[in-house]
Amino acid sequence: MIPHLLRYQGLAVDDYGVSLDASNLGHPHPRRASLDFRSIRVSHCELADFSARSIQTLTNRLNELATFLKIQRIRSVKKVRYRHLIDFTADFNAPSIHVTKSRVWALRQFYHFLTLQRIIPENIATGIPYPKIEKTVPQFLTQEEYKLLIRHFTTRADSSAGLRNLIITMLHITTN
Repeated sequence: MIPHLLRYQGLAVDDYGVSLDASNLGHPHPRRASLDFRSIRVSHCELADFSARSIQTLTNRLNELATFLKIQRIRSVKKVRYRHLIDFTADFNAPSIHVTKSRVWALRQFYHFLTLQRIIPENIATGIPYPKIEKTVPQFLTQEEYKLLIRHFTTRADSSAGLRNLIITMLHITTN
């Protein structure tokens, strides 16, 4: 087995910050390979008491990171720079604001782990700002739109069903 080999969500990292293919871990001379985040969950996640959903999210985001880094031809976590992390969080596969926030969280967790294990000297992901997610403001009808609705149901109130619809509309408008 390789000394000082760490696993984090399937990423095997040696003392040089180079990832190793999980299929080569038992080989006496494992070849350095591209990033692979697909294997076993790590004790770090369990020690940090992550929920199953958090572990799943972390796994998904780290798989996305692995894909991004392969495209960028970056094979070592030590070669990743802040600008790479920004490009990944903000632009890779045109993420929604929620995916961006999830990526920032995953990167902070992953780089915190790498810092704790002394794979990298500092956590470059702490500087990545979380995106501001605006609260959804409900849309209200204008006074003219309310009048239009009332007029519409008033003209159809000549039957019991029409009168019922007018009453329901009035109740809905006034109790909003």
